[in-house]
Amino acid sequence: MSNLLRSIYSLLQKHTLLEAAFSDAVRVQAENTALKKQLEVVNGPLFVENEARSKLLLSREHEAMVVLPKESQTHSFSKQNGQKESPLAAWWSLFF
Repeated sequence: MSNLLRSIYSLLQKHTLLEAAFSDAVRVQAENTALKKQLEVVNGPLFVENEARSKLLLSREHEAMVVLPKESQTHSFSKQNGQKESPLAAWWSLFF
């Protein structure tokens, strides 16, 4: 009788361990699938071009790159009476 109870208890422990391993396997497979999709995107030519343009500030031949200063580095585009200029007027006053 005692051996039977030990066997049942051992079987229950192994079953619990097996369920935990199965749920881990499902989680790892889902993570693997997501990483494969991300790898496809990263290896694509569009991703490489976007990264080169945004982070390395590279451009294609016969293209001109315009880098605008951040808002904190520029003066406030506001008129004398405290009203803000339109973006077009601010752009015009910045370059002309």
